[in-house]
Amino acid sequence: MTEVYTNTRKNHLNDDMSQSMGSLMSSSVFIGSSSHAAPESQIRHLYKKARYFFVNKQFPEAYSSILLLVIEESTLTLHIDEVTRNKSWQLYLAILDRIAITAPDKLKQAFSRAEIVDFKKLVDQGAIWDQVNAAYPSPQQPSPEVVLSLSLLCARHMNKPNIVREKLAVYINEHGAEETTEAQMRILEFYILVILPACERWEEAELFVNSNERVSEEKRQILLSALDRLKSKAEDRIQASQDRERLNKLKRAVLEKSKAPKAEKEMTGSDCASMLSETAITDVTDVNGDRPVPLSQTPIPRVVDMMAFAFRIFKKPDVIIKLLEYVLGISVFLLALAVPENRARLGQVIAQLLAKLRNTLKMGLRISYL
Repeated sequence: MTEVYTNTRKNHLNDDMSQSMGSLMSSSVFIGSSSHAAPESQIRHLYKKARYFFVNKQFPEAYSSILLLVIEESTLTLHIDEVTRNKSWQLYLAILDRIAITAPDKLKQAFSRAEIVDFKKLVDQGAIWDQVNAAYPSPQQPSPEVVLSLSLLCARHMNKPNIVREKLAVYINEHGAEETTEAQMRILEFYILVILPACERWEEAELFVNSNERVSEEKRQILLSALDRLKSKAEDRIQASQDRERLNKLKRAVLEKSKAPKAEKEMTGSDCASMLSETAITDVTDVNGDRPVPLSQTPIPRVVDMMAFAFRIFKKPDVIIKLLEYVLGISVFLLALAVPENRARLGQVIAQLLAKLRNTLKMGLRISYL
């Protein structure tokens, strides 16, 4: 098992167990007339105690309590049944999730520096997977609920989705012949719609959906449609990022020209047009996303020509940059008008304004006549 626990916390395990035993005895939790609490009673008490602290957002206390039910060093793990083991691990993973989003200053107040390093190792480096696998003696296996909680924890807080992908792929392959429960189906959906897209494995996700026998035909169509939407949104984000980078590149070029010697400050219209063309989007899609509009049928070429003319006329970089901002805003408006639905809507608004203006003029004329 990966060593991820600090010596400080380990040294206090026996003390915590003694305190728990004392609490049990004071609460009169006994088996018959015995003077010692049975391990099963102590396990139930620790789980309820950890859950109580978790619900009341006392995460350090919840962590210390549940630790006795999940680490190999604790003798209580030898007596824990499978159901309670799964519940304890789910609670433990939930506590780690809350610790991971705790503000650093509060985290330092509750845990030692070594423990904070251990938390990061557990999640960031995927050591938590090895810890879970080592906690379940053969032939026991983590329940699908534990695997799902584990996947969610790592997906939220680690920067290496490929680790989650590899671990989940192994789990799915090993349990492929089992009856598909609701929790197992949620694991499949999480793997298909979250993990594989995060790793940019779109073709692998589609192939997995089409080839998996546990996915019904109706569910298959839903998953494929969801994948298409996710892929489209991802491509839109990439395109937007590229457009911003091109615009920033253009601004940097203008600023560099402004810092150059006076003889080199002037930019020709062709140079400016070439630079601006890099920021143009080659295709514009209508509101339904069905009919791509060719670049030649959009206002972008005219905007490029206008900017080239502006660079020939103006020599001051600050004026050019200001003009660039205005023209880019106008170009966005013109791109919106390239969609027929937007033009029709704008026409209706203008018609309504003209009608109101005519009515106002008529009323003014009547009043003047009277």
